[in-house]
Amino acid sequence: MVTGPATPSRATSVRAGVVVALLVAALALVLLITRPQHWSATSSLLVLPKSGSADQDLTAGLYDVLSRGQVPATYAELLRDRSLEVEAAEQEGLTTAEVEDVSLEVLVVPDTSVLDLKVTAQSAAVAETIATSARAEAEAYLSALDTPYKVVAAGDATGTARREGLSPLPLVAVVWVVVAVAGLGVQQAVMALSRARGVGVDSAERPVPVTLVGERMPGPEPPESGQVASARDTPDRARNRR
Repeated sequence: MVTGPATPSRATSVRAGVVVALLVAALALVLLITRPQHWSATSSLLVLPKSGSADQDLTAGLYDVLSRGQVPATYAELLRDRSLEVEAAEQEGLTTAEVEDVSLEVLVVPDTSVLDLKVTAQSAAVAETIATSARAEAEAYLSALDTPYKVVAAGDATGTARREGLSPLPLVAVVWVVVAVAGLGVQQAVMALSRARGVGVDSAERPVPVTLVGERMPGPEPPESGQVASARDTPDRARNRR
């Protein structure tokens, strides 16, 4: 009997799963090490009616308009169009590459007249520095507008730097889950392939009868010529004996 090729064993499938898991772990480790780090820092401004008005009704009306959120939203839009982060970065002496990595997001705190200036950079120190400088420039720009409102500093960026994105610990946990799933998936796939190939080999090993041209099909042997003649003479001999 001809034997087929050897099919992968359970040990082979386990080795394949381990190899794939190690490759995935190495790739994930490289990505974790080389991924860019970003930090954010936030400074704040408070929008208020300008003082000096003796008309209490006018002051109350200004606060009423301010409470509707239209004034802070308008001021935030004006600051977004100013590219304050670029001006602040150049003022702080940052290089062109560092300036390109700096971004500013102006947010209105819901149900308040507070504006948050959130700066994102590749280091905590740069993020805090640019957020502080951007707040000073925003305060000077908005205060110069001919409106019945003013802005005052409400929060300093010093000590507010936070790392953006997932922290390393959750990322490591996610990586371990991906590694386990990848290794187990490959191991199960190899086992399934092993079973499928095993069934194919068993079917291939079963002998199939083949008849060549001119070859006699297997069966009972025909009687010899003498035996046939003897069988034919038997009745005649019986009659002669009678």
